[in-house]
Amino acid sequence: MKKNNIRYVVLAVIIFLTMPLLLSSCDEEKDLSEWEVSYVYIQRENWTAIPQMVLTHTPSGIEGNISQNFFVKVNKPVAEDITVHLAVSCTGFDAEKISLSQETVTIRANELCSDIIEVSCSDYEFMAKNKEEATYSVNISIKAIEPNSDEIRISDLQNTLAVNIVKKAFVSMKYGVPANSDRPNIRTDWKVEVLTSGVQGLPTDIIDGQTWTMLKRTDGNELEVAFDFGSKKDLLGVMAMHQYSLLPTKIEIFLSVDGIDWKSYGTFEHGNTYNLPITFLSPVQTQHLKYKILESKQPGISLTEFYIYVPK
Repeated sequence: MKKNNIRYVVLAVIIFLTMPLLLSSCDEEKDLSEWEVSYVYIQRENWTAIPQMVLTHTPSGIEGNISQNFFVKVNKPVAEDITVHLAVSCTGFDAEKISLSQETVTIRANELCSDIIEVSCSDYEFMAKNKEEATYSVNISIKAIEPNSDEIRISDLQNTLAVNIVKKAFVSMKYGVPANSDRPNIRTDWKVEVLTSGVQGLPTDIIDGQTWTMLKRTDGNELEVAFDFGSKKDLLGVMAMHQYSLLPTKIEIFLSVDGIDWKSYGTFEHGNTYNLPITFLSPVQTQHLKYKILESKQPGISLTEFYIYVPK
């Protein structure tokens, strides 16, 4: 009996000594349910809106606004402040161009939401180098939180705010009469030069106010005409008139300070219309302009009258 008692005592001592280790091991292996964890996540201010921003590209540059407001939230409050560190990454451009109103954010104790945070970009003229449509993206993510424990974690599902940016293709003109404009009918001080060979008609036929006199070409679909307005004009757009059976489908406009060095203002495509009013998206000041027809609906092309739009 004495030996058995000694064995029991030794066993009890071993159990007593190892119990803390066993309890500690159980604690480490304990998995908290999702209801017991407070998850930190990102949410846009207007969470129903599509996170996409569209920028236009005109001769004035890139126009639009890259700005998005968001919060850092926790799904249930905790009894201490949560400090959240944010990180920025971009696709298609340098992340240094993106600004955050706060890079370190606090969710105060017993609250669910941080103060509002703004992500913005003040300089996106770098996009102007590309005349084609382009897509860029900005990602704001939760880099770290303090405290970071089993009870307070970063959400795996909502730890990033993604913003897509679409820069539209370069456009310099649109169809229609410019707002608040006049179309002078007197063009006697203009000089007109036809730059394409094989064209029927006189240069003055397109500034005489008569639609039955014209420049006409039947052996091709390109026609280029240069205008000297006699003095600098503030142009809001132009009006070209064509014979209905010989319509252009694509034109290009060039501008020049001296009539020697020309710079393209852009191309414009349109459908079937013999009166073609064009609005310049950015008004220009020039004395010299070239109107070049690049493509037509069918072989042959015409130009019956040409006007400019100036401010009222």
